[in-house]
Amino acid sequence: MARLLIITEYEERHIYDVISGIKDYVLEKNVPDPTICTISKGYVASIGMKGLVEWCREWKVDCVLGSFSRNEDTDLLADSGIIAVNWNSMLMDTGLPSIRTDHTTYGRICVKHFSSYRHFAFYSHTNDPRIHSIIQGFQKVLEDNPSATFDHFIFDPEADFRSELMVLKAWLRNIPKPVLILAGSDMFGNNLIEYCKVLNIDVPGKAAILGIGNSRMICDMKLTSLSSIDMNMYKVGWRIAEMMDICLKNRNFKGYDIINRPGRVIERMSTATIPSANQDVVEAARFIHLHFHQKISVDDVVQATSISRRLLEKHFAAECGMGIYQYIMKLRLDEFTEKVMHTKEPIKSIAISLGDDDSKNLSRMFREKYGCSPSSWREANTLDD
Repeated sequence: MARLLIITEYEERHIYDVISGIKDYVLEKNVPDPTICTISKGYVASIGMKGLVEWCREWKVDCVLGSFSRNEDTDLLADSGIIAVNWNSMLMDTGLPSIRTDHTTYGRICVKHFSSYRHFAFYSHTNDPRIHSIIQGFQKVLEDNPSATFDHFIFDPEADFRSELMVLKAWLRNIPKPVLILAGSDMFGNNLIEYCKVLNIDVPGKAAILGIGNSRMICDMKLTSLSSIDMNMYKVGWRIAEMMDICLKNRNFKGYDIINRPGRVIERMSTATIPSANQDVVEAARFIHLHFHQKISVDDVVQATSISRRLLEKHFAAECGMGIYQYIMKLRLDEFTEKVMHTKEPIKSIAISLGDDDSKNLSRMFREKYGCSPSSWREANTLDD
């Protein structure tokens, strides 16, 4: 590895995950530490491709990661011996190795993860190039489920803002509820939370909201923190570093496309509920989502509602198909599994952070679900497999 230039905007939070993946590849593979620098998209647009090539020559850049379009002469980079990777997953015919994402998978992810919902919706802006792919994904996964509904609203920022906002608010009022709404980005998801607040639509009780991107800064910006689909950009960074390492060792190697598979739903307060018309069940679920990582009991959950333990357990089991204690343990296992599979945190520390004195109970549940111990899963699923 030598010098890597990333063309980005500084507010694009996923770039930090990409850089983390690159750095960890360098450390684990013991390759020479790269120099990583960034340059803004606006500046590149002002100097053009020839200016970019001159800039790269002056700073002795070996590799460029950027969002390139069809009309840009990217051959100038190759002719100068500069390895380039196309960041724009919507344009695959630039002649460069590209990062590919199947955007139709978002619908499958939502319906699978939030299978207790009957009503789904999608919200984005007209300048989002993934709109049609995401809508198609929802429609395809729901076509075999006639009891489910799907709707979408695409906001046009070029139209009269007040008129569009009124139509959006009417849409939010009228869609069937409880509903799971996927927003085209984390920022759009936060906007929806604010619109629902103005309209007195309970989030997540009536409208559970899910973003795309899992930008921690944006998702934790509001009191009702935003759940989001993680884009797995850390692993993308790892793969980019791996490919560029090969290219630098063999200049005749032209690289390959990197397949990005988003799919992890990171749950926060905007989806912390069970879709139910029973307000006591909703309040119980909300309390559990807030406190499942602590040592809570069924009696603690009951105290957060207005009915007896017997009635709550009856209604809760009828709504979600399991008892209150089983639901608490399900959330703990989901969080435990998430951290086992996607972090390097010690297994015992993960269990303790979830209110378990040791890791035996959660490890046993993990083995029952996945057929192996957490440590065995980690050994068999390293990034370079």
